[in-house]
Amino acid sequence: MYEINQDVIFVPGTVHGAIYDFNSGKVYSVNDAACSIIHRYVEHSTVPSDETYLTELKRCFLISENFIPRNFRLRKDKTIQLEMAWIEITQRCNLRCIHCYEGNVHVSSENSLSLAQWKKCIDQLADLHIKRLIVIGGEPCCRKDLVDILEYASQYPMDITLFTNATAFSERLVHCVVKHAIRVKISMYGPSAEIHDKITNVRGSFKKTTEAVQALVAQGVSVSAAVIVMKENEAYVDETMQYVRELGMKCSRYDIIRNVHGGTQKLHAPTNKEVIQKVYLTKPNFKAKKEQFYHNYSRNSCWYGKITIMENGDVIPCEFERNYRYGNILQDSLEEIIHNEKTMSKWFFDFSTIEGCKDCEFRFACHDCRPLGLSVCGSMNTKNPRCCYDVYRGVWDLDSLQ
Repeated sequence: MYEINQDVIFVPGTVHGAIYDFNSGKVYSVNDAACSIIHRYVEHSTVPSDETYLTELKRCFLISENFIPRNFRLRKDKTIQLEMAWIEITQRCNLRCIHCYEGNVHVSSENSLSLAQWKKCIDQLADLHIKRLIVIGGEPCCRKDLVDILEYASQYPMDITLFTNATAFSERLVHCVVKHAIRVKISMYGPSAEIHDKITNVRGSFKKTTEAVQALVAQGVSVSAAVIVMKENEAYVDETMQYVRELGMKCSRYDIIRNVHGGTQKLHAPTNKEVIQKVYLTKPNFKAKKEQFYHNYSRNSCWYGKITIMENGDVIPCEFERNYRYGNILQDSLEEIIHNEKTMSKWFFDFSTIEGCKDCEFRFACHDCRPLGLSVCGSMNTKNPRCCYDVYRGVWDLDSLQ
C-alpha cells in the first residue's frame, strides 16, 4: 500500500487496484494499466505516456507535487472495546415463521436467566460502556418481565432497540417504549395478510402487527421495518417496501433470507435475480472512511465489538453463528469473556486470511458476513457468497448470483 497524497491511499489488488480518498470519501477503482502508472509514479520512474493519467489524478487531488509518495504501513490494533450487544431474553415465540433462523423449536430453555440475572448482565454491559443494546427473542413479548428488563436498561446511557413481531404489545409496553424513547424494529413480510400470515403461519398476525405499528408511530416512536425476502414473498417486494413506508416505518433496504449452517433456509431462497441483485455486491459502490479502513486492517468488519447473549447465558458471536461459544455469563464475567482467546479469534478475524478477500483492493472498505461463507460455501475462510467480485480475474461476475 502507498500513501500517494495526504489521506489518499493506493491499494493494489491481484489484477486491478483502488484509490481510497479519505478527503472526499470516494473509492476509485483503477485498472491494471492505471496501477502500472501509479507504481511508476511511486518509484519515480514515470514515462512521458503516463502524463495524461497523472494530470487527471492531480485534477482530482489524488496526487500533488507537494507530497512525496511513501509506503503506507499500519500496525495491527488489538484494542478491545465492546460496542454492541444483543440479548436474547427468550426463545419462546408466538409465531411459526417458515424461515426462522433459530430453527423449529420455540420454547424457553430450562436454564433461562432470571430477571435478577438479566439485570446483573445489563449492569456489566453498562460497565463496559456499550453504545447499543438490542433486545431480541424468540419473541421478547413472550417474556412477562420484558418491561422490567427495558425499564432497568433505560437507566443507562445506551441506545436501546426492541426487535419484535409486535403482535403482543401491551399498554404498559407501549408506555415504556414511549417514555424511554426506545427504538422498535418490527418484522414485516408482505403488504397483505395473505402474504404475511402465510410466512408467519399464524392467521391474524398481519392485522395485529399493522395495528401496533400505527399505534407506535402515532405516539412518535421510531419504528423501522425488517423486511426479509424469500420465494414466498419475492413477487411483492416493491409493494411491501411501499406499504411499510406508508405506515411510517423506516426502511432503506430489504434483506434476502440468509442460510444458517445446518438450517433449512435454502428451501425458501428467492429465485428472482433482479430481487437478489439488489442485495448482492455487484459493483464497486464503496466509501472511503479512515476509521473503517483502519478497522478492517486489524479486525473483523462485522463481529468486532459485538456479542449476542442467549437466554441461558451463553455468549456467541451473533444470531447467525450459534455454533461457536465465547463463554457463559453464569461462569465468567463479561469482562473476562470479551478478553478470552475464543472471542479475540473472531473479533480479529480480518480479511487477510479469507480466500478471495485477502488479495482484494476493496477489502478495507468492505463489510463482511462470515456465517454466510460457512453456511453457503462450507468454510469460514471463504469469501462472502454475496460478493460478485472475482479478484483473481478483476471482473464483477453476475453469473455468480445464487
